[in-house]
Amino acid sequence: APAPETETSPDPIQSQSLVTAPAPLEVSAPASPETPQMSEPLPSTTEAAPKFNIPEATVQAKPEEASPPPTSTASGPLIKVKEPQPEKAAPKPVETPVLAVAPAATPAEPAPTPPEETPAVSIPVKTGMSGAAKGVIAALLLVGILIAGIVLFGKKAEKARMARLAEITAPFNADPSSHPEEIELSRSDITLLLDTIITPDSKEKGIRKTFMQALNIGKTTDGSNLDDVVAKYATRTQMSEDARINLFKVLELRSRPSALAPLINFARSATEAKLGVAALEATEKMATPDDLEQLLSIVSDAQHGDVRRAAVRTLKAVIKKAPNKSSFADPIISSFQSSTEAEAREQLLQILGTAGGSRAAELISIHLDGSNMKLQLAAIAGLREWPDTGQFETLSTFVKNEEEGTMRKQGFAAMIQFLTEGPDINDDDLSLFWNGTATLALSESEQIRVVNAMLTQKGEWSLKILDRFMQRGLTDRVTARAEDGKELLKKRLADGSNDE
Repeated sequence: APAPETETSPDPIQSQSLVTAPAPLEVSAPASPETPQMSEPLPSTTEAAPKFNIPEATVQAKPEEASPPPTSTASGPLIKVKEPQPEKAAPKPVETPVLAVAPAATPAEPAPTPPEETPAVSIPVKTGMSGAAKGVIAALLLVGILIAGIVLFGKKAEKARMARLAEITAPFNADPSSHPEEIELSRSDITLLLDTIITPDSKEKGIRKTFMQALNIGKTTDGSNLDDVVAKYATRTQMSEDARINLFKVLELRSRPSALAPLINFARSATEAKLGVAALEATEKMATPDDLEQLLSIVSDAQHGDVRRAAVRTLKAVIKKAPNKSSFADPIISSFQSSTEAEAREQLLQILGTAGGSRAAELISIHLDGSNMKLQLAAIAGLREWPDTGQFETLSTFVKNEEEGTMRKQGFAAMIQFLTEGPDINDDDLSLFWNGTATLALSESEQIRVVNAMLTQKGEWSLKILDRFMQRGLTDRVTARAEDGKELLKKRLADGSNDE
């Protein structure tokens, strides 16, 4: 009987996941009747499998359920296919679908994509450097050269500066007894010393004092005004308080009138009381009557009490040096009457006593008997500094009539100070004034002050005043002090010595 026809399926497309399965073989021999035919497709286990519009033809191949080999009774040649041996302890493989694509269902190839045109690449042509770039480079080179030149010049200038400083200060390295009386300086030397004085290094190295000594005895060689240069530098240049005060001291030691204007102007506008006081103290020895108006304006308008009192001291120094002291009374009285500041009025009334004169005596007497206690104290202070003995009786009468209290104590102290520190008084008047003062000594402290003052007197009348306190001293302390003082005074008068 003829052998049954066997169906041959098209070559299946191998899946990439079937790595271990053998490739399918086409068999032309008739299949064994025992070979099962696979007619139903396997279900898909992967949702992402690609879909094709072709008839599905699948073959389910399971390694563990491989078909048995055909029997030997089949006619025709057979090709033996070796079964794959299962791996030991291998996990059960996952069933993988195999797609068999019929040749008739092969999809048409897509139309070829037209080739993209390659953009033309322009090759830059090498050109020379632009003029602007060359200019920038030249400018940078010029700047570098200038900077290098400045640095080099600065080093040379610093070297020359240090050499000149060493030359100026060399005389002070010797013994103090051989220090020069003056040093010749040019304006550039003065500026060099000033610049060095205000730097912190000069203080740390201990050489600032030497530079100030050079300025103290400096003498210009080019016609420059050293005091004017230093005064303007000290009042206009930014520096520390310490350096500024040191420069003010240089001007105070030199005491040249050319430094007055910058110092007074600085004191008038000083915001720091310490600096204003230092500036005015520097003017005390050099101020003249021509500076009266400016000094009076500081007393009237000063923002700080310390500055005002410093101006008062300078004004008193100016008045005491003047031969005609009473000539200052009128401008002082005008300032007093126009001033509204209480402290300024008190200070002006005190200055008025230094000037003296009839108008001053009249105004002081009014306020001595007035009700304003501060103006009373200012009037007492003015009488204490009266330039002559004309108002001593006014002060003595005030003390005599005043009840025990602050005003009387201040009045008595003013009498003692006037007699010991005041103007020169002839011996007869001095004896009269001291006898009157001794009778007004009502307390132990006042009597001891009179006894102590007698030890410096030159007349025999002072021994009689000591006898009075030996007999009528308020306390044993006063009596003992009078006895000891009399012995010392007798010895001094006998020796003709003015020492105690």
